[in-house]
Amino acid sequence: MDPKILRKFSETSKRILTFAQKIANDFHRAVDSEHILLAILTTPNTFAGDVLKDQSISFEQIKIILSNNHTQNLSSAGITNDAKKIITLPVKN
Repeated sequence: MDPKILRKFSETSKRILTFAQKIANDFHRAVDSEHILLAILTTPNTFAGDVLKDQSISFEQIKIILSNNHTQNLSSAGITNDAKKIITLPVKN
């Protein structure tokens, strides 16, 4: 991923993305939206995490999605094209 994009994120967001990458590596996969959701859910005191929890979206539900999802549309950076859109869309001018 382009380091210029990461500079636009808060430290918390950078930690979430780093943790999403670790989760993806644990599943031997490229980073996808489910990994980002898991990272958000496990990061304390985040607005997004609170919203997900308020909607009854759990860590276990996302893990089930991960275990059932076998198709990946990869970009060149070890991240799916969908996840790349999720990360880059908020920082576009």
